[in-house]
Amino acid sequence: MPKQRLSAAAIPTGRNGDVAAARKMLESLRRTNEEVGKAIIGSRDKTLAILHRGQQRVIVPKFMIGDTLHADLVTADGSHRINFAIADLDPAARLRLLPPAQRPEQHAMRAMLALAAGKTTELNRAAPNTGPLKPLLTPLEP
Repeated sequence: MPKQRLSAAAIPTGRNGDVAAARKMLESLRRTNEEVGKAIIGSRDKTLAILHRGQQRVIVPKFMIGDTLHADLVTADGSHRINFAIADLDPAARLRLLPPAQRPEQHAMRAMLALAAGKTTELNRAAPNTGPLKPLLTPLEP
C-alpha cells in the first residue's frame, strides 16, 4: 500500500481554527508510543504476547523508562530481561495494545497505526472520529 502523507494543506480552511486544530491533533500523534507503553505497563507482571521486529515473543512487562520497555522475555529455556523501544513493536501490535479510543486524538492514533499496519477495516472505523484530521483519512477499500 502506498504511504499517505499528512499535510495541513489538505484540511479545509475557513472554519474556526481548522488548521490550528489539525496541527494540534498531529502533535498529539507523537504520544502514540507513550499511550501504548502505558497500556503495556497496565499488564505489568502478566504474560503478554507481542510482535516485535517481525517475531512473536512472550514477555512479562516490568517497567518503562522513557520510550523503553523493560520486560522479561519468556522462552522455553526460562526467562531473561530485555529492553526495547515501543517504536520497535510492529504497528499492528501497537494498535492491538492501545486501549479503545474515546477522544478524537485517540481515534487518530488508532487510525495512523491502522494505516501503517495495512488494517483498512480498523482505519475506516477510526477515521470518521478523528476530528480535524477526518478529511485526511478518507475511507479505503478493505
